Amino acid sequence: MENFVSKRGITFPIVLDPRSDAARSYGVRYTNFHVLIDKDGNVVRTIPGDIRESDILSLLN
Repeated sequence: MENFVSKRGITFPIVLDPRSDAARSYGVRYTNFHVLIDKDGNVVRTIPGDIRESDILSLLN
């Protein structure tokens, strides 16, 4: 994961959840599931399935 992040210059946090604790908390039911959280800890958007890097970046701007 570190290699993936550094090659793409990603500066936002990426969290892995090997025991599925966060997945259960957010009601995640898909392997690929993205949760955008604002600086105050509020869930801004959830996106099930695949999403392109460019789409993630546009959501952050």
